[in-house]
Amino acid sequence: MHGHDKESIISPWLDVINPQVEKDGNYNKSCMPHDRSNRCNVYRKKPYYNQSLVAKSNPEIFNDFMSTLPKLIEANNVSVIIQWSHSERTAQNKNQGFLNVRSTDKFEPEYWWVGVARTVEYMYKVQELCKKHNLNYSFITTEHPAIFKLVEKYGIDKYTEQLEKMDEKYIFNWPLRNLENFDLNIDTKEKALLLWGCTSLHISWCKAFNEEVAPDFKHLGDNARRRFGIQVCDWIADRDKDLSYWIDESNNCNKNYFYNLKAWLDNYWDGNATHWVEKQLREILLETEIKPNADYIYES
Repeated sequence: MHGHDKESIISPWLDVINPQVEKDGNYNKSCMPHDRSNRCNVYRKKPYYNQSLVAKSNPEIFNDFMSTLPKLIEANNVSVIIQWSHSERTAQNKNQGFLNVRSTDKFEPEYWWVGVARTVEYMYKVQELCKKHNLNYSFITTEHPAIFKLVEKYGIDKYTEQLEKMDEKYIFNWPLRNLENFDLNIDTKEKALLLWGCTSLHISWCKAFNEEVAPDFKHLGDNARRRFGIQVCDWIADRDKDLSYWIDESNNCNKNYFYNLKAWLDNYWDGNATHWVEKQLREILLETEIKPNADYIYES
């Protein structure tokens, strides 16, 4: 398992994907050479490699996959699950200057688009390697699929060709309904932050399925991880059960959170945001979307 969020991969997310079993000598310990959760006192149904780290970038995810690939090929009959991170991240930069509206860094939207193209290149390479070596693979993208389509207009070398070759059947949250009420002419940090924050998968998923977010208001809470893990596992077993299936099948799903900016305006969060990105995003929504369209404003 590879991904940008270690906390979402360990229990209960991991307990759904690879359940604990009784210690009986027939099962392998969870502590594999690359198991960063290091829960050596737990036995699981299958051995696994957990390469997840908080705020991990896609270059790091790809490089870890490549370094682990020989062991995956040798193990045979292996499942690969990769949750791709925000594309603008690199090993050196986790998006602080790119998104921070208070930063003096020059705004360069191309930084994001080049990152998205890099993500697609990694996804395509991993896809082809998994097919070549008969590895069952599954992808989840943090970014909305519409953002990947948006980057086509920038004419980045080989991007459209690689994007068109991606097998959407193996990407949990592709396709989704096209975005609505977003300004896709991304020429300011404020516009970039709105698009980035209101389309990121996990916060959208929590809002849509009415599940709690983690204390940082950025990741899945415990119950949300378990429910999300069940959806992903069912989809791996039956590829027709992608995110669109769960959106349609769930009685309490407010699907607007996955594509419509207007869904975020009534109440972006319950409680106080603790992550600087979310704090700024709430301020931008208030100033650019809520106040200009309100009949009255009450501020205490």
